[in-house]
Amino acid sequence: MKDKDANCKNWGGETICLPDLEHLAKAKEFLTKAAAQYKQGQPFWLMVGFVRPHVPHVFPKQYFDNVPALDDIELAPNSNFTEDGLPISWLKEGPAKGIDLPIDPPKAQSFRRGYYAAAAFSDDLLGQLLDELEKLGLKDDTAVIMSSDHGWGLGEHNHWLKYTNFETDTMVPVFIRAPWKTSSVGKRSAALVETVDFYPTLVELAGIPLDKNESIDGTSFAHLFENPEATHKDAAFSQYPRCWDEKVGHTYTKPMARCAGVDRTKFALMGYSMRTEDWRYTEWVEWDGSKLEGSWKNLVGVELYDHSKVSTSDTKARFEQTENLNLAGTADKDLLQKLSTQLRDFFKADGPATEFVAFTV
Repeated sequence: MKDKDANCKNWGGETICLPDLEHLAKAKEFLTKAAAQYKQGQPFWLMVGFVRPHVPHVFPKQYFDNVPALDDIELAPNSNFTEDGLPISWLKEGPAKGIDLPIDPPKAQSFRRGYYAAAAFSDDLLGQLLDELEKLGLKDDTAVIMSSDHGWGLGEHNHWLKYTNFETDTMVPVFIRAPWKTSSVGKRSAALVETVDFYPTLVELAGIPLDKNESIDGTSFAHLFENPEATHKDAAFSQYPRCWDEKVGHTYTKPMARCAGVDRTKFALMGYSMRTEDWRYTEWVEWDGSKLEGSWKNLVGVELYDHSKVSTSDTKARFEQTENLNLAGTADKDLLQKLSTQLRDFFKADGPATEFVAFTV
């Protein structure tokens, strides 16, 4: 590629071409147009996505200077698979060797360091975009939200990458700056919110009436900018499927596949997950491909994780110190029934579970 290409840049005498550089260049171009329109009274909305730190970890090598040296990279403290966990909840992805075979520490450190450096690259690009926002005189009039489409495992529970219903994969970072909400500056909230809430929240923050006839699943959490200690939702929901691994056979007692390239009518299971203030509760049910919904009477496995003992403000601990023990096999049946009813009510299932199954390795 030529130096003049938008996604190429000279880094320390080396020409590197990366899609994220093109994304930044195009975002700045759109932002310049938006600034001109805004001065004529036309509001704007712009969404920008950067690929990194998604794999492969490809980035200018100078970003290694922004992260600890290889030997100083901390390993996940819970590198073994969840105690009493379900094999179907785990996937052999990334550098993982096997459900009970954590990768060698040097390899884990190398992967984590690559992730951190790739994240530093993405952070730099975001910073450049925010600088452009300020340069164009839009900083004080523009709400900015930074988030992600999913979380990422870095060895916790002997799990890497994504494709699960674990906290590591379903929880995403959310940073929002609305300059006119001065009381929210520097504040954090422990309220449960969902990505479907982003649109109605930004609409309210912008002072735009929300059309009730729009197909909107989320609800605005703009009130948290005035009172970060307030609550928003009782639970956040997610779901992720499983497919048969033909090398292993049709069994629920061993890890399954992630449904890559599999038609949705051919899924084997669906994992429905719910995160409340104190618990993560997941039910795995057989998938009805003809109806494209879970066959709730065919319950395959249940997961229950206690989150009450970790501060909601300690994000690192929430990733590393939780979901290390599946309590579904020993928990109070009334608690399981309550959580099952709440989960199934949300997904409009055909009745609460009457039997709770917990497979172990």
